[in-house]
Amino acid sequence: VYPLCTVLSLLRLLLSQRNKIESFQTRFSLASASPLSETPISRWNRVAHKASKVGKGGTKDAKARILAFQHWIEAIDPRLRYGHSLHLYYEEWCNGDAGQPFFYWLDIGDGKDFENKECPRSKLRQQCIQYLGPHEREQHEYVITGGIIVHKLSGELMDTCLGSEGAKWIFVMSTSKKFYAGEKKKGCFHHSSFLAGGTTLAAGRLTAENGKLKSISAYSGHYRPTDENLDSFKDFLSRNGVIYPFRFIFVHNPYV
Repeated sequence: VYPLCTVLSLLRLLLSQRNKIESFQTRFSLASASPLSETPISRWNRVAHKASKVGKGGTKDAKARILAFQHWIEAIDPRLRYGHSLHLYYEEWCNGDAGQPFFYWLDIGDGKDFENKECPRSKLRQQCIQYLGPHEREQHEYVITGGIIVHKLSGELMDTCLGSEGAKWIFVMSTSKKFYAGEKKKGCFHHSSFLAGGTTLAAGRLTAENGKLKSISAYSGHYRPTDENLDSFKDFLSRNGVIYPFRFIFVHNPYV
């Protein structure tokens, strides 16, 4: 449950997009993939459609985690810019009184020339998060057979040692108990990528070798899982034949 001030901030962002965007006539597109002929109304409808998907599935389990507040902005951004960086610009917008919807202010309004020292515009443009569709998501789905983790489509054993040197592997479990994992790519592929910003039952990092789980941790800035979420994932693993020992890394999540 979010604090009241957080909920009010989110409502302010969403309402600003809806209540004011109709008054701004522009021939520019807010998204590179959108046609220049897109109207302010259709643009809002697209933003609202994305917002409606954030938290999808959350009613199935009381322990489910939706995106952390600052990453809601990422999920409804037509360009899917990294929420952590985008939030720095959102804070500047909140501190001002532009009288313009946030994304309008950011891209073509009064804030288009504002540069955040921690995250300059060049970095903000580069960090666009990939959100997977149904077919792409299947490429990251794993199943557990006899306690061994295998890729659902290829049958290959999970082995996090075979990726890039020093790479971190991340995972999520959906509310329908489907297990997705892959290599994290900062500013491109994060926990929110797997379910396109949807709700999770668990999220974190893991290591595995030849299909055998070596360690898991509840570490995700996008979903900020609790130890309770990690316990749920441990139960899921046990029910599917994953046998101890493997390490549970109860690191303090700095995002919680």
